[in-house]
Amino acid sequence: MALSINAWAKFRSFREKYGDPDLIVRAPGRANIIGEHVDYCGGKVMPFAIQQSMYFFFSKVNAGNEYIYLDCDADSEHSDGSGLLKKLEAVLLKHQIELGNFRVAITSDIPIGGGLSSSSALCCGFIYGLNELFQKDLDKTDIIRYASAAEYGVGVKGGLMDQHAVVFSKANKALYLDCNDHSFGYLDLDPELFQFELWDTGIRHKLMESKYNNRRETLELAMEELSMHKGRKLDYNEVKPEDLSVLKDPVYRLRIRHVISERKRVTEAKRAIETKDIKVLAQQLNASHESLRDNYEVSWKEADWLQAKLIEHGFSLGSRMVGGGFGGHLICLKNKNAAYDEQELLCAYKRQFGIEATKREVRASSGIGLIRSAELL
Repeated sequence: MALSINAWAKFRSFREKYGDPDLIVRAPGRANIIGEHVDYCGGKVMPFAIQQSMYFFFSKVNAGNEYIYLDCDADSEHSDGSGLLKKLEAVLLKHQIELGNFRVAITSDIPIGGGLSSSSALCCGFIYGLNELFQKDLDKTDIIRYASAAEYGVGVKGGLMDQHAVVFSKANKALYLDCNDHSFGYLDLDPELFQFELWDTGIRHKLMESKYNNRRETLELAMEELSMHKGRKLDYNEVKPEDLSVLKDPVYRLRIRHVISERKRVTEAKRAIETKDIKVLAQQLNASHESLRDNYEVSWKEADWLQAKLIEHGFSLGSRMVGGGFGGHLICLKNKNAAYDEQELLCAYKRQFGIEATKREVRASSGIGLIRSAELL
């Protein structure tokens, strides 16, 4: 895949100052059709890489390492240049992966803090590029492992869905990933039938400052209580709806209820994609949003309002918040026959919340890779 228009403009300005880089890496963002907040519970998920990506221009240099952010917010959560990238270097050194000196310039058209996994694109793209630059023979599983270790190191206790999607995705396919054993396959996404959009609510999150980690910790406490009741350590796969009555804390019951129901929705959504049943897939998306809103409580008022309006006015057959929550995007299964004026909806949103929402069409794209010189001509 070639550079985006934005990345091409940044590349030209970089090249004028520093000359041609030794290599260019593209690391995509990701959307997740369904399976939210079940990756760290060993559930199944259904992400795909999107065309919006982070780009890295790598060169070997004689001394020192240099980080150049061509966008002011390309590393907005670690803007001093020593955040995630320094953590990544430390992880590699811990595993006796010696590096030479390098310069890396980074630009991105993934909305930062929008729930589209810009942080995993940053981590995976950085490691992938260093591996290629210094020929370290890391395989893709190594890249995922080291990238996730660095993200955990800055306080985000996520699963491995995002990294797998960034690394292993294929064009026009959803990655069907089992987060228990990390096995995966692919589901064909007929681009004529399954057309997706991302609606940006304009609300940004920082997962390290949100209640994201709290949700995982609450689940673990609930599972400890269930395990004590059963007299043995339980796996999430073993928990049934009738087990919820054991939990004394109503919040625990809500959190576990989301995990149980979301795992079932993933199974139904997989079957719907395989049989090309767009109606059933849409139902699962809507039900997922309701559970994320009411049971897991990671949605936000702007997303709930917009999700309801998208369905009410026929823009979307099914829609839900995507990502960790507390800000970002909705993923929508597009209704190609929508008759309502899109601008009216966007204006109504701005009147309601005083901020602008935007829409972008997305398609399932290929995962991480090098951009060859021929693609720059």
